[in-house]
Amino acid sequence: MMVLSSFHRQRALLEMAVKQSPEMKNLPPELIETAVSHLSDAIEAALKLGKIDLADTEAAWGKNLVINYGFPIQWQAAFYDVYAQAVSKYIADENQIITGWLNKVRKQHVTKN
Repeated sequence: MMVLSSFHRQRALLEMAVKQSPEMKNLPPELIETAVSHLSDAIEAALKLGKIDLADTEAAWGKNLVINYGFPIQWQAAFYDVYAQAVSKYIADENQIITGWLNKVRKQHVTKN
């Protein structure tokens, strides 16, 4: 699967872009590190299995992480936006599978508490 190969190859750059994003600068580094690492692991595993929706569990876990840190849930929507931008930048043409999933979970987290 081409997107898996591209994701694996570009993962370090993608993660660094998210961590260094201005939108993430006011958050605890350990929250960003944990969120980025877990989300990337979940996306890569889901791509290996050929079904991106398998990463939905990670999105639910991430929502609970944000709540436990006491941040507004809207922060997670911003996190997904930043992650999707990095995916679009580093995973050129094959990124729709990942960005589509990120947009789906972003909408779920903005509208649900």
